[in-house]
Amino acid sequence: MINHILLAIHAISLGIGIFAPMMTFQKFWIFSNKYSLFSGIFEMLKEGEIFMFFIILSFSILFPIYKLITLYQVQFAKVQCVKFKKKLDRLSALGKWSMMDVFVIAFLVMTVKLGGIGKVDVHIGIFAFSISVVVSMILTHRIQKKIESIEDVDLV
Repeated sequence: MINHILLAIHAISLGIGIFAPMMTFQKFWIFSNKYSLFSGIFEMLKEGEIFMFFIILSFSILFPIYKLITLYQVQFAKVQCVKFKKKLDRLSALGKWSMMDVFVIAFLVMTVKLGGIGKVDVHIGIFAFSISVVVSMILTHRIQKKIESIEDVDLV
């Protein structure tokens, strides 16, 4: 039951984290731009930052969606088997490449670089995305433990 709730929290917070505003950049107290993760990556594409566009799209949008779908499949599978354990092990290993740490570093760099000429305000999107990352890690761990306990029972 808890895993079902965590899946729902993960799905909702991921959706909010991708589409809700994450940050507003103000430069010289005149120009202001508000970005969500989704709008921000397309702004990078528009600016010609193709490599960064694909990196952030892959690790911050596509991978978390793939992970959510996989966790859903494993949680609601009729039979828990070794195939799912291998999938979860791969997800867990890839999850360490989550873009959360990159966002934190980028946020700090922007704050320092903008210094006196600008300001960065954070919004709900960054918090929702952070919740999504943490919940997905907890959920992956819980489902891995569930499969291991089923395997232990099968071995006895």
